[in-house]
Amino acid sequence: EGRALAAERLRYVDYAVWREQGPGRAEFERHKEYWLEQYKEELPVMELPTDHGRAAERSYKGDIVHFTLPAEVSRALRQFGRQEEATLHMVLLALWQVLLSRLGGVEDLSVGIVASGRDRTELEGIGGMFVNTLAIRGRPHRQKSFKQYLLEIREAMLSGVEHQGYPLEELVDGLKIERAGGRHPIFDTMF
Repeated sequence: EGRALAAERLRYVDYAVWREQGPGRAEFERHKEYWLEQYKEELPVMELPTDHGRAAERSYKGDIVHFTLPAEVSRALRQFGRQEEATLHMVLLALWQVLLSRLGGVEDLSVGIVASGRDRTELEGIGGMFVNTLAIRGRPHRQKSFKQYLLEIREAMLSGVEHQGYPLEELVDGLKIERAGGRHPIFDTMF
């Protein structure tokens, strides 16, 4: 439209310097401590039933399943979420983890979710790749009600987003997990 863009107050390089020095470093260490505490206990290996054997090496070949929930199911899930003070994303993640738990035979698992990585308002106008993957750990034990489990996932997601300033790659390195070919060291599925 022929208008000049507003000058950026901050640039990505400013963020990178802030993150490595001064208050940004202290915040980074706080996030690191949180994530290392979440994964101090080793995760059991989840073996999901598949139609093919697991590849010996990770190929990043996967698939996406698209489907549409009937409107009445979607409304009921949203209403349930509102009653439990949870977003639809939280409700669906909790359902997904319960399904994985039953299929994989484990009651302690992790699922990856995507976070914006822009955990400070000052970052909203900066161009750059801030996205981070968060490994949300859940323990959908059979003796818990779904409402109990949803509250746990709600808290795990809120805390995870609050501590999204610690990159997943750093978490994997910090945990010193022995890498096995064909699988991610922390989770088998993204949501």
